[in-house]
Amino acid sequence: IDVASGGGRATALRAGTTPGRIIFTGPGKRDDELSAAVRAGIRAVTVESPGELGRLERIAAAAGRPVPVLLRAATSGAVPRDAVRLVEAEGTGKFGMDEPDLRAAARRAVASGHLEPLGLHAFGASNVLDADALASHAAATVALARAVATEAGFPLRLVDVGGGLGIPYADGEAPLD
Repeated sequence: IDVASGGGRATALRAGTTPGRIIFTGPGKRDDELSAAVRAGIRAVTVESPGELGRLERIAAAAGRPVPVLLRAATSGAVPRDAVRLVEAEGTGKFGMDEPDLRAAARRAVASGHLEPLGLHAFGASNVLDADALASHAAATVALARAVATEAGFPLRLVDVGGGLGIPYADGEAPLD
């Protein structure tokens, strides 16, 4: 289960999802939400920025337990977006880290006794109807994840390429094949 808030995590747990099947993804995580996620022992926290990584590291240290993390890479908008644009951004995406920050965050996570880097998350776009564009985004994300993990020195165990699978909204749009 991918959750974007403490409320989403609590709802998933109430619905019977085990903590080990929850990944906390989303910008703007508050310290109390991160603390609750750490206490619950969720599968991973997707970290959006170097600042969030530092906050999570402090929370994990105070809890006395390592926290599995995915590092979120900002996307360049290279995945073509269709008529319905749910994520509006030009250039580097508004969520996640640029490549230098991403690589530095990976090194910091490896050096920390309180963080356990699992891999990378990169969300390309919403409502993509082009299968080749989705495949290209997935391949580029996996390649970046391999490079970051190799350079930082951790085993790559998880790559999340985000969603983005589209449906036609307008007349004449072909469904995703």
